[in-house]
Amino acid sequence: MVLRSILTLLLVLLVLGSAGPLSGANAGDPTRRRPADGRVHLVASKRGAIVSGRNLAPGDRVAGSVTITNTGALPGSFTLRRTLRGSRRLADHLVLTMRERRRRTSRVVYFGSLARFHAVKLGAIGPGRARTFHFSVSFRSSVPNRLQRHRASVDFRWRAVQAS
Repeated sequence: MVLRSILTLLLVLLVLGSAGPLSGANAGDPTRRRPADGRVHLVASKRGAIVSGRNLAPGDRVAGSVTITNTGALPGSFTLRRTLRGSRRLADHLVLTMRERRRRTSRVVYFGSLARFHAVKLGAIGPGRARTFHFSVSFRSSVPNRLQRHRASVDFRWRAVQAS
């Protein structure tokens, strides 16, 4: 039996790149500027899916990248959280590798089951600075046939708070 023809998998990793103004950042006398005036604001290089795949067969892999930029005036400490929708059992068979690309190297930020990914602290990002992340999702070759026609999707939310 050809699993590719009967397996329907919808995998969509969404970027919701938002971090609003910090509460109290501009409180007080608006004419008197303090060093902490301003905000942290994250912007994603693209809207919508970072990675998507349909009708994936065991062993298939899909990948994509996104750059996150702090367009605010303050440095921020940021975190990536996920919300899983659909089949957790299917998500157990999807392996997420998230790497941060650097100039000449990259580092693994997360490697493991998509179902077990909840949040990862990504550290500080200064004003005007950008960081690029590469997402790769592999469909394990040992997936059982009972997961045919299952669907899973993940929403990612990038969140920043003022760095101390």
